[in-house]
Amino acid sequence: MAETWVVVADSGRARFFEGDARRGLKELDILVAPELRQREQALASDRPGRIDTQAAGVHSMGRPDSIKNHERENFARRVATHIEDARRAGSVERLTLIAAPRFLGQLRAQLSDQCAALVTCTIDKDLTALPPARLVDHLPRYAS
Repeated sequence: MAETWVVVADSGRARFFEGDARRGLKELDILVAPELRQREQALASDRPGRIDTQAAGVHSMGRPDSIKNHERENFARRVATHIEDARRAGSVERLTLIAAPRFLGQLRAQLSDQCAALVTCTIDKDLTALPPARLVDHLPRYAS
């Protein structure tokens, strides 16, 4: 039976619930990205290269794209795939996304058009640490 899903996420953890503000929430699953709890230096295989310029001397090249940002995008893709799998299985017909503002944008970018069409509400707050009983206080009270 298709259900309303509430996905609560930040860049390192995503919690999946079924239910709504009136009926309460039942936690279905949790995805974590433990690599995002590490320092960026621990994720890189080596230090960035160095360049010697006549005008400025020796300085590091730096990375054009942060390794952590890349890992956040990978995690957003994992969360979106989990939602897509549920949509294909017919388990979800409405979707509420609650995520830290930066991660919410990354997650939206990874959703398929079909999953994006299921989104009825988005809340740009990091509420991943709240228990389900307190999480419902942040959900809209409209009927399902």
